Amino acid sequence: TDLTVVADRMEFDWDEKMEAVERVVAIGNVQISRSDGTRAVSQQATYDVLQERVVLEGKAVVQGDERERVTVVVYPKQRQEEAR
Repeated sequence: TDLTVVADRMEFDWDEKMEAVERVVAIGNVQISRSDGTRAVSQQATYDVLQERVVLEGKAVVQGDERERVTVVVYPKQRQEEAR
């Protein structure tokens, strides 16, 4: 599934050899869309490439295709660092 991310600012963390992106942090007015119709908005999103996981922070809203299920895991704020 293709993933499109639009944000005010994006930061990329590379592996030690500077050959592959390991993590992407999108900051400010984040809008994410997938080719399957799933969409999300938030103030910040962190995409872990190796785990293929996106963590949304700040007024996050996820909307999926009405025929598909969207899986959302919510971590309490005090456990936020543990989720990363």
